[in-house]
Amino acid sequence: MPPLARLRTAERLGGEAKDPTIVPEGTAFVQFSSGTTGAKKGVAVGLPAVLSQLAGYGEALRLRATGRIEADRVMDGDAVVSWLPLYHDMGFVTAFLLPLWSGVFVSMLDPLEWVADPGSYLREVSRRGATLGWHPNFAFAHMARSARGVEDAALGSLRLLANCSEPVTHDAQERFRTRFAARGLRPDVFAGCYAMAETTFAVTHGHPGEEVRDRAGPANGGPLRTRLPLVSVGRALPSVEIRAVSEGGTPCGEGIVGELWIRAPFLSGGYVQNPGATSASFRDGFYRTGDLGYRRGRDWYVLGRQGDMMILAGHNVFPEDVERIVGAAPGIKPGRTVAFAEFDEGLQTERLVVLAEPARDGTLPDLVAIRTRLQAELQVAARIEMVPPGWLVKSSSGKPARRASAEKRARSGEAEGGLSRAV
Repeated sequence: MPPLARLRTAERLGGEAKDPTIVPEGTAFVQFSSGTTGAKKGVAVGLPAVLSQLAGYGEALRLRATGRIEADRVMDGDAVVSWLPLYHDMGFVTAFLLPLWSGVFVSMLDPLEWVADPGSYLREVSRRGATLGWHPNFAFAHMARSARGVEDAALGSLRLLANCSEPVTHDAQERFRTRFAARGLRPDVFAGCYAMAETTFAVTHGHPGEEVRDRAGPANGGPLRTRLPLVSVGRALPSVEIRAVSEGGTPCGEGIVGELWIRAPFLSGGYVQNPGATSASFRDGFYRTGDLGYRRGRDWYVLGRQGDMMILAGHNVFPEDVERIVGAAPGIKPGRTVAFAEFDEGLQTERLVVLAEPARDGTLPDLVAIRTRLQAELQVAARIEMVPPGWLVKSSSGKPARRASAEKRARSGEAEGGLSRAV
């Protein structure tokens, strides 16, 4: 087949569409947002946007077409190993479109097999001589904690591990770096990335060897001590404009948190059959992300979703910080917690609720100790409820969906939903 870079048209294969007006004319594909906080929306991405993203991001990555291959191992040029599902924008772009565009070898693992055996990714990197990989932040902590059978893995071929899809944390990267340093992993391999379906994929890119950190945090970001030092997601790609904007619509100064607005040549054309959401998010040439972040110099820091942030006892609290503390406790399955606020009729104020799934090894979590740590580090009181394995609702990217899980809890109630332990 011809290289993707030379394609200028898209042809429909198979029968005619029953309703050709369902997507805007010129749409190359529809990518559904992951829906961790609300209803999933179909993002219409045009072919010019795809081509612009691949060219701009590929140049920032300095991709090198795969050359010589010996015994299934790439000996020259770049190679990608990925476990990411192709129905998620990070997997679709980095493990499918980018390799097609640039002529780079890619080996794909089954996502469910990777979750069960995180060492499979590292063994495949070693086998293929992979140079590039993309992961959400939790995946680095998961592999550092749970990877087995990697004693003979050689990871020195990796030149870039992009930390994408979630707020980047130094702790997750440092655990991975420490665990696999003996396997030849370069200490400067990490690079942050900020990406979303509405912008086709990436709008920033970090630089390996420069894990830029902010040890103080933003001037108006609330208590973020559990995440310090904050790690930059990188700098805006060429042709991308990013603004942090206040609630009144005024651009924020350096170090001031605001909603991130993005203007880029690879913006989506809007949401399919959803004019209300399109007009709310795409205005004046900008995409209003709903994410909170700030800038230091040319580097950007992403804190979390604006709609997810909770105000508890006068404090701004991000659910990511709560989930990170609870998920790290013994007896809790990593990555299987959600935090949200609900109104307490008795107290007449918002209270924090955390739903968590138990660890597979049968260890019972010390919920009182977890509550004590939340109080000490975030100054918040929490109700923690244990739910059965697999109970939490997941998004299409495999992450627990906060709003959907909260709604499921409200529908089922403690007795019917099987909420086994609470404190």
